[in-house]
Amino acid sequence: MDIDEVSSGDLHALPTMTKTDLMAHWDAVVTDPSLCLDDAQRVLDAHAAGEPFRFVHDRYLVVATGGSTGVRGVIVGDEHSFGAFAGSDLATALAQAAAGLIPPIDTAETVAVAMLTATNPVHVSAARGEILGSAGGREVHNIGPATPIEEGVETLNRIQPQVLMGYPSLMERYANEARAGRLHIAPTRVGANAEPLTAEVKETLEQTWGVPVSNAYGASEGFLAKSWGASSQLYQPDDVAIIELVDDDDQPVPIGVECSKVLLTHLHNHVQPLIRYEISDRASWAEPAPGCPWEGQWLNPPQGRTDDVFQYGADGEVVVHPHVFRSALLADPAILSYQVHQTPAGADIRVIPADAATVDEAGLARRVTEGLQRTGIDDAVVEIDVVAELEHHEQSGKLRRFVPLTIGP
Repeated sequence: MDIDEVSSGDLHALPTMTKTDLMAHWDAVVTDPSLCLDDAQRVLDAHAAGEPFRFVHDRYLVVATGGSTGVRGVIVGDEHSFGAFAGSDLATALAQAAAGLIPPIDTAETVAVAMLTATNPVHVSAARGEILGSAGGREVHNIGPATPIEEGVETLNRIQPQVLMGYPSLMERYANEARAGRLHIAPTRVGANAEPLTAEVKETLEQTWGVPVSNAYGASEGFLAKSWGASSQLYQPDDVAIIELVDDDDQPVPIGVECSKVLLTHLHNHVQPLIRYEISDRASWAEPAPGCPWEGQWLNPPQGRTDDVFQYGADGEVVVHPHVFRSALLADPAILSYQVHQTPAGADIRVIPADAATVDEAGLARRVTEGLQRTGIDDAVVEIDVVAELEHHEQSGKLRRFVPLTIGP
């Protein structure tokens, strides 16, 4: 292949790259011979231990990914790759504010930003806050999944954020606090990221705070797609990264058809080149949102990962889609949030009740059991546990809604 003539249309001729490939050949993939995985790991270990944020060799940003899947990857980049990643996000927000689609932010005063995401810079969302800090008159406050809810409410009530962003699972918890009369904030911008934003959670957030909720889908490896205005479609600028949506045989899927995996080729990280890198998300192509001035790639919001699907039986012959569980869980107004752990014969479902609500555990177990029986699990066993907290990944802070038997929480 003539690399001087290669285009995005030639990518299909190249093999794909998995996270396992990357980690097995990490030192060979990176292009700076002075940079090795051991150097990167030492910085990650320091961050995980609570030491102050720092770069590798005083130049390279290193983060870990895979907090919601159990398969760990180490991603490294320089100022160019991070600038492209963060800059595309900023450009999209500025363009929408200029078009009157989202409220402008008054930069004449300090803007309080609340990030309901990871707080450890091992994860890219926290690392980004460390790098940007108070740039542009912003005052960033990170409130993580491990923060006691009472402490988080007190912090939000004190700082009164104009911008509220974070994981949908955490945003949902704080929306419940607002509806219960304990949280008193009035953000002008609300955005969700890093986890699938379901239509139900989006509606809850918009009803709670009375503003449109933007959605973002991206990866630490180097791309970010964002919603445009009130549309659900997500815009991914293809001058930052090229996305391919493919089936199990790595063949492209048509518009509107859910893929088996996403292939990422980023265009700005020359330190750690990733070409047709596999991400196990379920996404589909969308038509462009009306009014957007840019060309690029358009995606429908992902609703989960390929490995959210549970397989039962000795040979995995019975396949259960997460919607079998969601259809029962999302229809129950007594449930605020949930996490489904696969068991050999069914599932252990952990639920957080809505404020002052009582979960009908027997009725919920019956409805889910009936759904599993319809898929072919005749002797399905479903246990319901009412809990105060769900298990979030220790470092990334993400909530994995569906936990297969072979992957930890």
